[in-house]
Amino acid sequence: MKNVFLVTGGAGFLGSQIVKELLLRGQDVVCLVRSDSSERTVAKIAQSVVRSHGDAAGSAHTIRGDVTQAMCGIAEADLDRIGPSLTAIIHCAALVNFLVPRETLERNNVGGTRNIIELARQCGKIGAGAPIPVHHVSTAYVAGKTSDTILETDHEGPHEVPAFRNGYERSKYLAEQALREAHDVPWSIYRPSIVVGSAEEESPEPGHSLAPILKALRKSKGRVVPINQKSRIDFVNVDYVAKAVAQLACAGESSGRTYHLVSSGQHKVHLRSILSIVNREYRNGKPSLIPIPTMLYTWVLAPLLKIRSSTDARKVEQLASPFVPYVAQHPRFDDSNAQAALVQYGLKPAEPIDLFARIARGDAGNVPAKRNRKRHTAPASVSASA
Repeated sequence: MKNVFLVTGGAGFLGSQIVKELLLRGQDVVCLVRSDSSERTVAKIAQSVVRSHGDAAGSAHTIRGDVTQAMCGIAEADLDRIGPSLTAIIHCAALVNFLVPRETLERNNVGGTRNIIELARQCGKIGAGAPIPVHHVSTAYVAGKTSDTILETDHEGPHEVPAFRNGYERSKYLAEQALREAHDVPWSIYRPSIVVGSAEEESPEPGHSLAPILKALRKSKGRVVPINQKSRIDFVNVDYVAKAVAQLACAGESSGRTYHLVSSGQHKVHLRSILSIVNREYRNGKPSLIPIPTMLYTWVLAPLLKIRSSTDARKVEQLASPFVPYVAQHPRFDDSNAQAALVQYGLKPAEPIDLFARIARGDAGNVPAKRNRKRHTAPASVSASA
C-alpha cells in the first residue's frame, strides 16, 4: 500500500534522512518547506533515490509553509489539494538550540506541534473525517536531569514534571504533552538520543549533534576537559533513527506508543572510552586531555574563561558549556518498545564506540584513503509494509 506523508523539517539533518527512507519504501512525500534552499535539498534527495531505484521509488513534492503559523502557514488552495490524500504527518521540524530564550523555543517547538495537531484535524475534515495520525520526533532528553533508567512509558498518565537542563528539553516535553492531551488525534512519539552521523557513510555529515563538541575539541589549546569518566553517554546513528521512524510510520501500527531510538538499551558507553578516542584522533602529538570534575569547570574555570581568556578560549567555552550538563550524569534509556517493534525488520543501532571513532577520524581528517562504501539498498521489508 502506498501512503502519502506530510513531512516537516524534511530538509534538515534527520528529516532529510527520513524523507529518503520513505522514498526508498515507495512512499510519496509532501515536504513543508520555508525556503528555496530547502526545496532544492528535497529535490536532490528525490533525484538520488530515483537514480538508484527507478520506478520503485516514491515521489517527493514541496509546499510552502511555517509550523509557527496557524495551519502551519499552508495556503488554503494547497491544503484543499493535498489534504484528502494525506495518510499521516511526520513532524520532524524543531528549533534545536540551547541558548535562545525559552519563549522562542516554545513558539517553535510547542506552538509548532499544536499547529500540527490542528492541521491533522483539518486534513481529516477535508478527507475521511477523522484526524490523520501524527508521528512526532521528540528527544530522549525530555527525561531531564537524572541518572536513572528512563522508560518509554515514564510520561504516560500523572507524573512529576522533570527538572530540565535547558529550555530546549522543556519545550520538547511540553510538545509531547500537547500531543498526549489531543485525545482525538492518533499519535506516535519517537525519542532519539544524541543523533550523529550515518553508519553507512565514510565521513560525518554536516549538522550532526556532536559537531559543536568536536569543533570545540579541534579549537581547544587547553589540556582539561570537564567530564565524569564513569558517566554514560548515549548517541545513535542517524540512519537507524530515520529507518525506524519511516518503517514504523509505514507499518501504521505504532499509534499511542513512545519509542526510544537510542543505543544504551543494547550498548553501554562510558565517557572514559570517548576520551581515549578523542586523545588519539585529535591531539596529534600534543599532551592528552585531562578530565576534571564538571562542577569545578562550571563554577570556577568557565567564569574565568569568560573574563580572563583570549577570544579563542572564550569561543571554545561558548561552544562547550551547553553540553557540560550532558556529561555530568549517566541516564540509561530503556528501549523495549523500539526493540520489540523493530526486530522483525532487522533494525538496530550501530555499535557506538566504533561509530564515534569513525566520526572522530573523519572530523579530524584522519579517514583512511580507501574504504568500501556500503551501497544503500532498499529495505528487505518494503513489500510487506509499504
